[in-house]
Amino acid sequence: YRAYATAQTRLIVADIDLLLRPILFPEKALEGSAMLASKREIFKCLQNIAEHEGNVLFLLSSSTPDEIRRWFGEGPGLDRVGIAAEDGYCYKWPGSPMDRWDVRTEVTQGWKDVAHGLMQEYTDRTNGSYIEDDKVSSITWHWDRANPEFGALQGKELQNHLLEMLAHFPVHVVRGKQ
Repeated sequence: YRAYATAQTRLIVADIDLLLRPILFPEKALEGSAMLASKREIFKCLQNIAEHEGNVLFLLSSSTPDEIRRWFGEGPGLDRVGIAAEDGYCYKWPGSPMDRWDVRTEVTQGWKDVAHGLMQEYTDRTNGSYIEDDKVSSITWHWDRANPEFGALQGKELQNHLLEMLAHFPVHVVRGKQ
């Protein structure tokens, strides 16, 4: 607490997906997660943090800028908050309006066509798997509803194929939790 009190400038980073998940998506809430009374209460806390002199608040999310705008609406004080959407691909600097977002780098979408085609082959042969393709910067193949052993095997095989097929594109293939 003393370091916070004596610092002239403080960067505070918060994962809004974890903060808002229990409220926006109760079915996806982590077990044992703390639940605030409402989205309004969370926004009030964020506003208080952002308005405290010397604080720079930056919120992180895997969601798209449009989803974040829907969540926050035109909440008071949000112009003072920085937000990184799509895991940092899109960002809004503190002081800029909610409708002004920048991107880290412009990437052609050719890689997504290749990845989607390959993922579709694995989706067709893995019952319970599906593709999430609602972001500019990423595409995800999910197998959490598939047979666990077969899904894991297919996921590893897909990862190897993606690494090979996307090697000449400026993208990274990342294996998630499932």
